[in-house]
Amino acid sequence: MWWPCMKRDNDRSTKKDCSWSVIEKHAVLTEVRGFGDPHFDKTRCLQIIKKLLYLLNQGEIFTKSEAAAILSSAVNLYRIFALDEVSLVTSSLLKDVNTGNVAYRANAIRLLYHITNDTSLNKVVKFLYEALCDDNPTLQIASLVCAINLVKRDPRMVITLDQVYPETTVYTIGKHVQFHAIYLEFVSMQMGEVRRMGYYYFIWKKLSRLSSWSFSPLGACILTRGIRQATRARSICGTNDIYNEYIRSCIHDKDKMVAIEGFRSLEGVAGMGSIQLKADIDVMRLILRSHKPLLRFSAFRALQKVGIAHKVVLTTPEDHILIGLDVNSCKLYKEEVKHRDDEAEAEQISQVIKSQSFTVKEASTHHCNLRSR
Repeated sequence: MWWPCMKRDNDRSTKKDCSWSVIEKHAVLTEVRGFGDPHFDKTRCLQIIKKLLYLLNQGEIFTKSEAAAILSSAVNLYRIFALDEVSLVTSSLLKDVNTGNVAYRANAIRLLYHITNDTSLNKVVKFLYEALCDDNPTLQIASLVCAINLVKRDPRMVITLDQVYPETTVYTIGKHVQFHAIYLEFVSMQMGEVRRMGYYYFIWKKLSRLSSWSFSPLGACILTRGIRQATRARSICGTNDIYNEYIRSCIHDKDKMVAIEGFRSLEGVAGMGSIQLKADIDVMRLILRSHKPLLRFSAFRALQKVGIAHKVVLTTPEDHILIGLDVNSCKLYKEEVKHRDDEAEAEQISQVIKSQSFTVKEASTHHCNLRSR
């Protein structure tokens, strides 16, 4: 197809805007100060930002004081434009909280912690209490999620929310509601003011006391994870009857997810070898024969984690083959466990050497003092 040849316009004949070539830095910095004006024009703001970008593109260097002035002015600009939207967003969110549509109301309750401050705290707590007392589990979960985020953001909220969410909240019938209630209980204890050695023991005692009311798999899993976090900081002896009773019940539970979580919590139990773990290892080996790949991999990973923690090889080459690994991976795993043993022995030897060198140093100092006399 033939196209007609058209003449290209002469670039010199066109009129160009040459105002950018005469931009001066100090003039732009003077204009930037106007970002703090509440009646500042949006179009003018965009024009000044374009000038700043042009200066940067031309290689203009800004000093630290000039960059700090631009940054503070830009922060003021952000606050001005954000304040125009705050009232609109807050009113829209509170409107959805009071609506009859459960989907809109639940999502709005989840986001209440973003607008919570000292003035609106009482109103937000009232909304959370009304949602918790509602028969709809979606609203109850939304209330608990908002409370969890409030506690994570400000630990002082634990005292206020204790009145809204009593300990009996974890005894609810719905398994998803119970899961979030137990997690709120754990986060509240974690963010509380108790920060001494008894803190982890307090968590473990309270969670194990609540375990008898935990009937859903999700509740049992969050309890087991809480206990595992507590035992990482404070080693619990394997002869503790209350702890063993709950963990053994989790490992031999009919739900595979609970069994794997229970076995993983044995990482923090001190003084346990392969003989004490034999019955628990057999449960994990049964899960390794499952037709679900996720369960097989989770059980295999739990065996490796507990084995490394107790410096015992708990997986065989057949176990590696079951999840699709080769025999060489089993050799690497054994070398890693052996390396941990060597590190422990080396640490003990270094402690002995340090104690012996300290004794020799004391003896030599005492001998020098006797000679000086």
